[in-house]
Amino acid sequence: MKVYRQIKSGFTLIELLVVIAIIALLIGILLPALGKARLLAWQSISLSNLRQVMVAFEGYRIDNDEDVPHYASGYNVRARSVVGGWCTWAHGGQDPDIYWQRPGTFDLAASGRPLNKYLYSEYDYPTPFYERNDDTAYTAARTSRVPGVRQNLQHDVFRAPGDKMTRQRRWPQPTFDVSSYEDVGTSYHTNVKWFSVLQDDQNLNFNDAYNEGLRRLRIASSFSPSKFVYIYDQAGDIVTSDDALSTYPGGIEGDYGEMNKGVMAFYDGHVEYLPFELGKANTEDYNLHFTLRTDDD
Repeated sequence: MKVYRQIKSGFTLIELLVVIAIIALLIGILLPALGKARLLAWQSISLSNLRQVMVAFEGYRIDNDEDVPHYASGYNVRARSVVGGWCTWAHGGQDPDIYWQRPGTFDLAASGRPLNKYLYSEYDYPTPFYERNDDTAYTAARTSRVPGVRQNLQHDVFRAPGDKMTRQRRWPQPTFDVSSYEDVGTSYHTNVKWFSVLQDDQNLNFNDAYNEGLRRLRIASSFSPSKFVYIYDQAGDIVTSDDALSTYPGGIEGDYGEMNKGVMAFYDGHVEYLPFELGKANTEDYNLHFTLRTDDD
């Protein structure tokens, strides 16, 4: 009688170890590539966000006789004077975190950010303070003064996917448990370095520097629109600061995995991902303040 026996096939221990080693090798090869692809995707999203912001920027200028969407957090419209302060998140975005409610100077509401109505027309904002014309109009700029309660309306065009921390609370040191978008309502910050140059180099007081700067921006005076930066991310704001060399001698890593690089949008409407030079406000690639005779850059 012929006997048939079933022979069980399987992997030997060595074969299993070889397979595991190959899988580990493939993972080691693929992970950096996947991480790089993710950062490139984040970069593309941010550039797309800034393009939309600049479309809103141009819409605002058309509607406002070439004026630029800059408002101080506490601005008396009729007197054209600043009552409070000046911050880099006044252009657009959501209501800031309650952290900014006291003392409230920089607690700028979504309704008081001029580009929002061009990007989020579906939101029912209270009347923006800059569309009023009375001596107390500036109070509507502050979230705690807007009729109703603090709103949690999302403004994703102002959110960078690589934004993981805010540097606004302890400038320029990071606060890791909250992003810039969650903290002040936007991941992207307005370039206001021209303000300090006018104030310091031209010996102008706060209000005169503010209004003179807005005048120059409106008529494109003392700068090239293709190089002058309207808005950028936190990396650009820090790396180009006067004390960058002493605070961060090697610079900082941007939202997209590279040192001293970030996204920026220019006054002519185009956007780029570019390197920043430590402590340099004006370079061949970008300008952050007006061309003045006292400039050394």
